[in-house]
Amino acid sequence: MKKILNEWKKYLKETDTGLSEERVEQHRMMIADRIFHILQKPSRQRANFPQELPFLYYLYKGVHPVTNSEGQVIRYKIGDGANAAAVMQEIQKRVKHFVVALDPPEDKIFAADALMMGYYMQQNKSRKTMGLATAYGVAAPGDFDTFIFGKARRSFFQPFKKDLDFMLKKSPELSNIPEQDRHLFEMQTMIGEVLKMLPRDPNVVIPMLSEDEFKANYLEGIPLKDWQSVQDRIVHDPTPDQQVGESILHSIDSMINQLYQIQQGQVPEAEALESKRNISSALQSKTFTTPAVLEHPKYKELIGLAGLVGVWNI
Repeated sequence: MKKILNEWKKYLKETDTGLSEERVEQHRMMIADRIFHILQKPSRQRANFPQELPFLYYLYKGVHPVTNSEGQVIRYKIGDGANAAAVMQEIQKRVKHFVVALDPPEDKIFAADALMMGYYMQQNKSRKTMGLATAYGVAAPGDFDTFIFGKARRSFFQPFKKDLDFMLKKSPELSNIPEQDRHLFEMQTMIGEVLKMLPRDPNVVIPMLSEDEFKANYLEGIPLKDWQSVQDRIVHDPTPDQQVGESILHSIDSMINQLYQIQQGQVPEAEALESKRNISSALQSKTFTTPAVLEHPKYKELIGLAGLVGVWNI
């Protein structure tokens, strides 16, 4: 009886969309690849300097050329603007290119999946915030979302982060963006703009995207069964990074970034003193004194930098 019911459910799913579950999954992985190459990267153009690329942060703040004595541009400096319109214009440009690149039935699948994608990203963000609060024990710095789509499809043959718009991942520049404009730098905003151009067709039924399918097909770019196999291996044979945990690694990265800014004189004296006190307290907590953390290369980098900056002298 169970076999008959499973076959019937599979038949219903195939007749709803004209596609098998396997084909829907393959299309989701193709969509993930397009999200990465079109939505998560600036519009393609020739550029001698990174600041000439339409990264969202550069568009928002503005950039100004710096010339040498011969009038040649040698670099760019970031301005202090707040051009939300320029950011939205770039987002909409990417969105239009993305929609054109979708092959049927990818447009229908994306429209059906979009709301759940946004929900899972928000859930992931909330969980990380909770994890940071627990692991850090002090006021954690703000950060942008880190959602790199289709990672496994590229990691073996090219540096998948090359030219990635860094404002769509964790970035200390968040502190430079007013609260009312921070949504411009979230993937959910990109997806919402796509959905405006791809309204869901009520006559087409796509199986609801599960959280595991979102992580497997969209974020990793691999079939669900392969992703589940990877998760099983992680449980039985975790790498050093997996033993430490993502929230702790992010906390270490955040502290390293703070210390570099202090070392370079980018932080006011009173704020630097407070940060060093917080970091000193965090590093003496139980969270950062486990064997896995103590042996991690990033932790060793953090400890060395803390000594240089004078964390232990306050």
